[in-house]
Amino acid sequence: MDIYNYDKSSGEYINTSAAQASPLEPDVYLVPAHATTVAPPAPREGYARIWSGAAWAYVEDHRSQTIYYTSNAGAHIVTALGTIPEGCTTLVPPTYPVWSGSIWTFDLTAAKTAACTRIEAKRQTLERAGVTISWPDGTKSKIQTRDDRDWRNINGVASRGLARITQADVTPDWFRDADNVDHSLTPTQALDMGQQAATAISKLAKVAQAAKDAINASTVTTADQITAIESDIVWPEV
Repeated sequence: MDIYNYDKSSGEYINTSAAQASPLEPDVYLVPAHATTVAPPAPREGYARIWSGAAWAYVEDHRSQTIYYTSNAGAHIVTALGTIPEGCTTLVPPTYPVWSGSIWTFDLTAAKTAACTRIEAKRQTLERAGVTISWPDGTKSKIQTRDDRDWRNINGVASRGLARITQADVTPDWFRDADNVDHSLTPTQALDMGQQAATAISKLAKVAQAAKDAINASTVTTADQITAIESDIVWPEV
């Protein structure tokens, strides 16, 4: 006689085995715990067969499937039997998803905001990397523009140059570049150095703003358009 074994905790069908005959009672078969003589129904795709204590029932089985929280698109691997929990879906979310109630849609505002944030971060990275100055002796080298302190130094030298030009003061100044080389500068040259630095940073800002304006245009409505705009950015060498 066949018996049908099921999991102790969940009641899920495990396998079929032959019952052992009772050594004390002829024609009587032993049915161990967590087994039944009632045959389970045929397997069904996407379901597990569960013994309730009196009968078999089909229960949805999504174990090992990835589901997504509709609140934040977070992924979760299903480990328990049963229906998909409320607030979850098996639909794979797109980039920058928003749940409409039945399907995922593209969150255009979030995508544009993220793209503009990336562009601004790139601009700041390039700015902090320093700008190239053409010195009066014909050489070129980088000056540091890492932070506000560096810019105070640049603007300070340029401002002194402008003040001395206004006062017809020819006292020279100096500036140390990123390679620790000191450059002697007349007031006019000091002012020119500051203008070179400002112009370089302005070029970066102009490119960044143009790209952000393009992304925020009403005609841009897809992720592919946003990606294309970002890919086409040509950053100036500063």
